[in-house]
Amino acid sequence: MKPVRPRHGRPYSPLMMLLTVLSTLGVLYYGWFLWRPENRGDMLPWLLVITAESILVLHGLAAMWTILVGYRDRRDWTYYAT
Repeated sequence: MKPVRPRHGRPYSPLMMLLTVLSTLGVLYYGWFLWRPENRGDMLPWLLVITAESILVLHGLAAMWTILVGYRDRRDWTYYAT
C-alpha cells in the first residue's frame, strides 16, 4: 500500500505545528487574563470559571497529544489484519 505522505525528515506538517504554537499562545494569554486581580470579580463565579477553563484546557491538550502521537506512528491495514 502506497503511503499517504512521502517519508521525509519532518514527521509533522507545518500547519499542525503552526496550529499548536498559536493555540498554546492563546491559552497562555487567556490564562494571564483570567489570573489578573482586576479581572477577578466575585470569588464563586471566578472559581467556577477557573475550574471549567482548566478542565477545557486539559481536554484540549489531551486531544492535541492524541493527534500528534497518532500522526507520527500511523498503523496501516496489515497491523489490524492480524
